[in-house]
Amino acid sequence: MLAARTYSITEMQAISGFDRRTIVYYLQQGLVPRAGRRGPNTRYSQDALLRLRFIRGFKDLQDQGRCGTVTLREIGALLAMLEPAQVGVLVERGMPMEDLAPLLERLASDTATPPAASPPVAAVEAAVPAPTGVATAAAETPAAPPRPAPGLLGPSGPRRSYGLADAGIRQRIGAPASSAEAPPATTSPAATTATTEAAPPSLATPSSPAATTPATAADIMAELGRLLRELELRPAMSGRRLAPGASEQWTEIPITSRVFLSVRGLSQDDAPLADAVAREMKKVLRGR
Repeated sequence: MLAARTYSITEMQAISGFDRRTIVYYLQQGLVPRAGRRGPNTRYSQDALLRLRFIRGFKDLQDQGRCGTVTLREIGALLAMLEPAQVGVLVERGMPMEDLAPLLERLASDTATPPAASPPVAAVEAAVPAPTGVATAAAETPAAPPRPAPGLLGPSGPRRSYGLADAGIRQRIGAPASSAEAPPATTSPAATTATTEAAPPSLATPSSPAATTPATAADIMAELGRLLRELELRPAMSGRRLAPGASEQWTEIPITSRVFLSVRGLSQDDAPLADAVAREMKKVLRGR
């Protein structure tokens, strides 16, 4: 029996059209399966290559205007929904929209349909009299715990953490410091925007249904300034310090496909605040 074909990361670069750092990013996010053995001679499975070609297919469709925005989170959900053989068929057929459209509709319906809310305990007790022991047990049942923070995948998009060496690489491949635009007055070294073309697209965040009056441009800028100052001062207020010898970590949050918010030493507690800053920056870029 012939062994299954494997690929080096260089071969996957040539076939998929993605650069090495983008492929590594997809590996870190779980979109592409990791190899069991790591090192300079690491080999990746056929499934890993098919997933890269699947992602590339969606990006090509969006570039050609044949498909709306499909986020990495949605692509990951589609990959989890499909068997490897089905992914292979779609890739080999050139990612036809007539086959992808029903999958996207199914995914949208699955994510848009909220679970049926259970009636409050008090309402049930008022409608149906229950023995004292049962009512007491129901009243003492703790509420469902809040959903844990989903790691590096937040509501504003996939957040990526990287070390100083990677940060230096990103600075070197960007525009020279002499020609770079000056950052806004409210931006600090701990919360700055970075520009890159290898980063994944941002995830759209729906507006809050509780908002009744549209915010003006001045309101948005004032809120953005307030959130940036809070994000800058939060580590000092909480007394957090980087341990001696610890590697410095930066976290990226996508604003657009080319503009990112980079925050140094972002903790899980501060992640919602960083996401709020990202949402306000998106409003500014959209001009509303």
